[in-house]
Amino acid sequence: MVPIQPSILPKLTFHFSNIFFAWIAWTPQKPPSPSEQNTFTEKPHTREYIPNFVSWFSPSFNAWVKLITVLELYLLFCNVYPNIIHQPILSFLSVTPTTLTNLTNVPPTFVLGCTLLAGGASLRGLCYWYLGKNFTFQLALRKGHTLCTGGPYSIVRHPSYTGIVLCLLGHTLCMLGPGSWWAESHAYDTSFGKFVAVLWITMVCLLLGMAFTRVSKEDVIMKDAFGSQWVEWANRTPYAMIPLLY
Repeated sequence: MVPIQPSILPKLTFHFSNIFFAWIAWTPQKPPSPSEQNTFTEKPHTREYIPNFVSWFSPSFNAWVKLITVLELYLLFCNVYPNIIHQPILSFLSVTPTTLTNLTNVPPTFVLGCTLLAGGASLRGLCYWYLGKNFTFQLALRKGHTLCTGGPYSIVRHPSYTGIVLCLLGHTLCMLGPGSWWAESHAYDTSFGKFVAVLWITMVCLLLGMAFTRVSKEDVIMKDAFGSQWVEWANRTPYAMIPLLY
């Protein structure tokens, strides 16, 4: 067996780190049963624009992230195990020997992307821990739901959505920025590369749209459920997602 060359170890470490943090960020918690959820009265301004959006979009997004990461890992290992090189695949992806070598580099923007992803996923993990069973990917209010005002919820009212924004920025830098297959192979000049970029940007915009529209909906639901307790907390924590900005 050919040992893994030290030249690919830094990039390999970052990729496996990204897989771990993506799993934390995008793996849904156990959804509440029908008897536990939606104890609030749904109103027109709290209704989801796309019904069951999270239930089908989150797995699709997660699968796309894994697919691109597996592709990056395959190309990285081609530097060490030439016998796994399949030329038609490399040709389709516009990958040359120079591209393979460049993919072992770890540019500062790639490190920044990994850092943002790790930070965003860790923030979402902290939200899972603070909310416990009350954290759901669905817009829901469990029976016996309590208002969480500690930890990250003492800084902004919707820190899990702050985590989503950080994760999406991180993913985008890692997948489309310098050091990625898309950038190093100049895939942006090919039809397939353009398709990948458009699909990714569309997914990111949908998730960002969901996060920002959910803020007002959740505020309405929580205010209706907790009344003066929510108002007092909102006065102490005036920012929804980004301290000093929003």
